[in-house]
Amino acid sequence: MKNIHLIKSNSFNLADNLINELTEGYTDINKFDLDIVELNDVINDASYYGLFNDKKAVIISNTKYFGGRFLYEEECELLYNFLSNLDDNIIVIFICNELAKDKDITKKVISLGATIHNLDNLKEAELKEHINSYLKNNNIKMDDKVITEFLNRVEGNIDLFINEVNKISIITKTITIDEINKYSSYRNTDVTFDFVGSIVSKNFSKGFDNLDILLSNGMEVPAIIGILASKYRELYFVKDCLRNNVSEDEIRQMLTTGSKEYSTGRLYYAKKDAGLYTIDELEEIIINLSELDKKIKTGSNPVYMLKEFLLSI
Repeated sequence: MKNIHLIKSNSFNLADNLINELTEGYTDINKFDLDIVELNDVINDASYYGLFNDKKAVIISNTKYFGGRFLYEEECELLYNFLSNLDDNIIVIFICNELAKDKDITKKVISLGATIHNLDNLKEAELKEHINSYLKNNNIKMDDKVITEFLNRVEGNIDLFINEVNKISIITKTITIDEINKYSSYRNTDVTFDFVGSIVSKNFSKGFDNLDILLSNGMEVPAIIGILASKYRELYFVKDCLRNNVSEDEIRQMLTTGSKEYSTGRLYYAKKDAGLYTIDELEEIIINLSELDKKIKTGSNPVYMLKEFLLSI
């Protein structure tokens, strides 16, 4: 069986950590970007073998052949012939833009022994497994409770998580909630995020505590209603897309605005939160939030009406 790996990941850090694990012990590592070089040039370089038969790693990024609608017949035939005759001492790692197991070239490469690593659709336990691997490789200590809390704060965005962890690890290699609150850009001062998360998950005790802080900090009730409405519209959209068999990649693309990418981790948590409601319940909440906004603007007691509404969710 050939030593071939196909990686799909929207997280640079997750992909990079996996590549480091796969290439451990390799000294001859060659990296290619198919947006810059031609496939034929990559194959010619990868086929050259030194005098001492050392283990060689070939890492190919921006690989487009294993997904999408285009067939790339000529390139795929060239690629398959190369991989079919791959030396046992060579590992080839493809970082794929798209990855479809039912595509002909993908099936052929799998038949050669290729391993698929889809890091975009990880369950929480799998996500934490990759995080713990990264922490171990970098001699950083975080317990499971801290990891869970911090993942929630960055909305499951692994690259944000790791960037913040790396920043804190310069100061201390043992990271607790106290260190996060002291040094992270996502410390617990973001009460708005905690408030929305608590209400959506129906943790009203914590949600009302955060609501009181928001109000004492001068946030107006209409602004709070707007934030909640935006979140529930997001959950409605995600749930509606999933029940209509829209792919997760398409959902993320539609929810990406400007340069602010809608991350895989954020979609994971949106799916999790949306699962707490039926589609009809989400629609009703959105409509009722709109009605509440109108009533508050007519002179009713805004704080009382907001709390009364929240308890009805």
